[in-house]
Amino acid sequence: LQDGSISALSNALVFFQLPFGIFSVSIVTVLFPKMSRQAAAGDTAGLRFSVGYGLQFLLVLLVPATLLFLFMGREIIAVALQRRAFGLRDTLWTAGVLQAYAYGLFGLGAFTFLQRFFYARHDFRTPLFSALLVSAIDVLLSLWLRRTSLQVRGLAVANSVAFSVGFIHLLAATRARLGGMGGRTILRTGVRLLISLVPFAAALVGFRLATRGVWEEGSSLRNLGILAAGGFGSVAVLLGMYWLTRVEMLRDVLRRRSERA
Repeated sequence: LQDGSISALSNALVFFQLPFGIFSVSIVTVLFPKMSRQAAAGDTAGLRFSVGYGLQFLLVLLVPATLLFLFMGREIIAVALQRRAFGLRDTLWTAGVLQAYAYGLFGLGAFTFLQRFFYARHDFRTPLFSALLVSAIDVLLSLWLRRTSLQVRGLAVANSVAFSVGFIHLLAATRARLGGMGGRTILRTGVRLLISLVPFAAALVGFRLATRGVWEEGSSLRNLGILAAGGFGSVAVLLGMYWLTRVEMLRDVLRRRSERA
């Protein structure tokens, strides 16, 4: 790999892990004890609901985060890192790696969540086999793709593909154990998410067009303000659409906050 590739990979990974650590780990932390209790009690219906609910939550959180990285990745990196020795070329390089990682964000989050489902059932063989499968795919694809025009981005693509395959494997195994996971409910949430993402993506594209070239100046208070305005504005559009399309996760969060108040 070219000089600077590992730095681009490491920097992109830091940004990639932010939504994963905040959203995915939080959901796992909340639902894992609940699934463990349900598994111990033999509550298959409860497990089916918890797994489906967790996957829906990951959908409505991680898919928009993926779009945010795809449309605003270079602007985020420029504002955060582009100064002194870190130039425009480094920003573009890191943004390309981040975009490749972003395609596997939901796959990684869902893979990690479904692992906990099997741990709750004291089934360690299935997630172990899936982890070995992910590792094998990741290594083999990395060895191949790094020699293509993708270069360091190939390592991120390999990671995204590997965890997506691992998620599909665990999803099939979970469905076999539970006899279903409320597929209609998940599909309904997916349709509402898709409707909500249209104006969200339009807001992100509009922001890119309105601020074309501004991000090339790098890190500054002015660009931070522009990025914050565009980011928060786009998220506000998304949350508004979630409310209009009646996405259950948003309403559940707001209801629990009102109950605590």
